[in-house]
Amino acid sequence: MSENTDLDEIISIISTRNKHNTEQYYIDLQSNEKAILSCAANIYAAYINSGKVISGLEEEFIYKSIDAAIKMVFRI
Repeated sequence: MSENTDLDEIISIISTRNKHNTEQYYIDLQSNEKAILSCAANIYAAYINSGKVISGLEEEFIYKSIDAAIKMVFRI
């Protein structure tokens, strides 16, 4: 779980829907949210490239990536 409970709730809802539904969902993000998502995606990609993300630990590293991106925002 991250420090952002709203984000945790969104991820939980999407995960649940993905298990039971094959429909596509679209989310409109604000520009600052897009920037955080992009940063988190880059951090997650670095974890994958370093070999740290193994099967079964994907969610843990996704949360770690999001947390790191949010922490970076607060340091600006």
